[in-house]
Amino acid sequence: DADVEVLFDRAPWGVTYTWRGTDSLADAIRDLRLVFPWRDRGLGWCAAGALKGVRALWPALAPSLRAAREDKIPVYQAGHSLGGAEASIAAGLMAVAGWPCAGLFTIGAAKPSFGPRLGKLLAKAGTPTRRIAAAGDPVPALPPGPWWDHPCSATILEHAADLEPDHPSRRYLKLIPGEMPAFAS
Repeated sequence: DADVEVLFDRAPWGVTYTWRGTDSLADAIRDLRLVFPWRDRGLGWCAAGALKGVRALWPALAPSLRAAREDKIPVYQAGHSLGGAEASIAAGLMAVAGWPCAGLFTIGAAKPSFGPRLGKLLAKAGTPTRRIAAAGDPVPALPPGPWWDHPCSATILEHAADLEPDHPSRRYLKLIPGEMPAFAS
């Protein structure tokens, strides 16, 4: 259904799943589907493109998530742009499955949920969240409308205005030294 990629990284502090942002025509089409809500039994209404992207990979991810839980290895979800919306949904699916997420970190992420249900679910599960958005980046405001929601508040990087006015992850890499989450302490 979609061209979705997740980087799996195992480090001494745990496992991180990093969801890739928009990178292809298939991703751009999926991005357009962000404006349409799609219902998930556990998460409620989510951005269709992001939810379908996560659902496409979930059967392949579930065994490693289950193994990490059994071995008590912390699992983190992270992503940029569309990948940030997908990471948020993946963290929510972990909460629904009873698999604790050690942290959610997004940069320049689109809004993944239609209403506050995802954020409430992550808060109830005790998932630490961190969202970085650069001033002037239009993607964190998408999809438009007050009913779309991020699962957590953002750190807005105001000093981003002097950088190129685009959205690529390389822009954020210039901004986030010192802004990375302190989840793994």
